Amino acid sequence: MSHLKIRQLITEDAESYREIRLEMLRDNPEHFGDSYEDNLDYDLSFFETRIDDGPIYGGFNGDDLVGVAGYFILKRDKTSHKAMIWGVYVRLENRGHRLSESLIEETIQDCRQYVEQALIHVSAENYPAIKIYQGLGFEEFGREPKARKIGNKYYDALCMIKFLNK
Repeated sequence: MSHLKIRQLITEDAESYREIRLEMLRDNPEHFGDSYEDNLDYDLSFFETRIDDGPIYGGFNGDDLVGVAGYFILKRDKTSHKAMIWGVYVRLENRGHRLSESLIEETIQDCRQYVEQALIHVSAENYPAIKIYQGLGFEEFGREPKARKIGNKYYDALCMIKFLNK
């Protein structure tokens, strides 16, 4: 991972983003709100628009996109002081090198200039992710029972927050 760099995705990254997005939804459906099947039907312009609406950060090993994390600011008057971090994923062969932490730190650093709080929802069974978020200063403030349903199985989500001291 000596050639690792993090940068915001641009429209030209749409094909790579589509590939990693489909991989994360296919391989870990219980950890994400979107489904593989829905995203499979989207053409490249959908992913270009998602990047343009960003920001989405990518972790690159050389030219290969190996991790992603994005955020959006809640737009209503009473919630515009908060950002939601979403879509955090690192390819299996690139885990264990603190890339998730780096992506989230970059995301937080960017959204810190706009908001006071960062929120994240994480599958209650995703213990490695929970440990990462806690290590970055996120605290659990709630639990959404049966947040996701795949087949006949339900998955709870933990609601976590980090105050950014703006």
